[in-house]
Amino acid sequence: MQVEKIPRIGIAVKDLEKAKDFFINVLGAKRGIVFQRDETKSYEMVEDEIPSEGLKSYYLTMGGLQIELMSPTDEDGNIANFIKRKGEGLMTRFTPPIVSCIPRISSESWWNWPSGSKKAI
Repeated sequence: MQVEKIPRIGIAVKDLEKAKDFFINVLGAKRGIVFQRDETKSYEMVEDEIPSEGLKSYYLTMGGLQIELMSPTDEDGNIANFIKRKGEGLMTRFTPPIVSCIPRISSESWWNWPSGSKKAI
């Protein structure tokens, strides 16, 4: 098994403006991503908000990697709850190249989940 590419990572942040400033001005990330809907449709995304999820996102590209900075807009939303439980940080959503590997990874004997942890798959 070999994962050739991780197309996008999501990072939960408390302060979206501060995170954007850090990624753009310190790390040199570029604003926006090209979102590939399917083989014929793609479009550029820079910002997005999903009120029902309590989420505001800002998209960046850095070294071929798409980064989604996710900030809470509702203190009871999914992102706010994630930050309360685990703090700010990586909150990756699995995409097709990764998802196809998960059944094999979880069945391998060398793959051990820490005791007491929940599989987020």
